[in-house]
Amino acid sequence: MNDTEDKKPAPIPEEFESYDAIILSDMLHYLDAADQETVIRRAAAHLNPGAVLIIREGNKDFEGKHKRTELTEFFSTRLFGFNKTGGKRLSFLSGKNLREMAAELEMACHETIDSDYTSNTIFVLKKQSKAGNGAI
Repeated sequence: MNDTEDKKPAPIPEEFESYDAIILSDMLHYLDAADQETVIRRAAAHLNPGAVLIIREGNKDFEGKHKRTELTEFFSTRLFGFNKTGGKRLSFLSGKNLREMAAELEMACHETIDSDYTSNTIFVLKKQSKAGNGAI
């Protein structure tokens, strides 16, 4: 085992400031599903009214394209090793589950497919403004 595999991941911060935008880009799949949900919910709770949470991740709901996403992650984590997993399996988001969470959090959710070849998707979740308009 090398030094990077011996280290435990940094804990998820308990406290955040309030922000107009938070970006979670290509990092959630290194967390298990429970930690992903915790990070997303904490980030959403610390958005100002009308602010956005931008998430770029592979969407496992796109099964064919997602196989290519998994292959690129295999190359970057196992073959070339420039992304570290600490020996943990990758856990990709389901767009369906993310949309459900957004609805539960009373946030609008807009999706943009970010690749013709992989399942990479940009999700923009918008918190309602004080007037109650969460439209994107």
